Amino acid sequence: MAKTAVDRAYEWLRTEIMSGSLPAGTFIEETTVCEATGLSRTPVREAFHRLAGERYVNLVPRRGAQVHGLSATELYEVFDARLAIESHSLRELCERKVGVPIDMQRALDEMLSFRELKVREDFVEYGHLDIAFHRAGVEAIGNTLLLQVYDSLRPLHERSALAQARISGPPIRNVTTLQHQAIMKSLATHDAVGAVRALSEHLRPIPGVPELLEASA
Repeated sequence: MAKTAVDRAYEWLRTEIMSGSLPAGTFIEETTVCEATGLSRTPVREAFHRLAGERYVNLVPRRGAQVHGLSATELYEVFDARLAIESHSLRELCERKVGVPIDMQRALDEMLSFRELKVREDFVEYGHLDIAFHRAGVEAIGNTLLLQVYDSLRPLHERSALAQARISGPPIRNVTTLQHQAIMKSLATHDAVGAVRALSEHLRPIPGVPELLEASA
């Protein structure tokens, strides 16, 4: 299916925000997006509303939109919501003795292919693979409604992962790799307690990150 003008405007804006080209607090005028994408004001305005619904931006009367900065509260909230859903999924996988979902293994293999994270594009791609890893576990239990709820968290999931990676730097790769491997080891042995314990360790803010987010708010 061909992308609509709204889709194109939305994707351009979202990419610019996630890459850091439009950092938190930046005001974005409709004319700026129109010039960059070659689109008219109507689809750009609709894209703003879609992004506002996903908390990427805040709408500002007569000024367009302002890039929404992730808060420490949102960081804790998205971790809590993910922990509830992903813990349930891990328990189900262990109870059914499913083992490690193939898409989860594939995502981790691709994450391991990164020798180091150097530029912002690396951090963005690494974050996408992290989301794919965790989503695969939820998808594997076959509950479509639960997956829809989980997918609704994606904007905050993306931004929390990216914020942590940017603030903590490349060492986050070593930490997340060990935590992901611990989750997979428990799934392989159908150890629900171990899987949830490893997930709980993983879904915690890196020390210092919440404070930095509050300071920049």
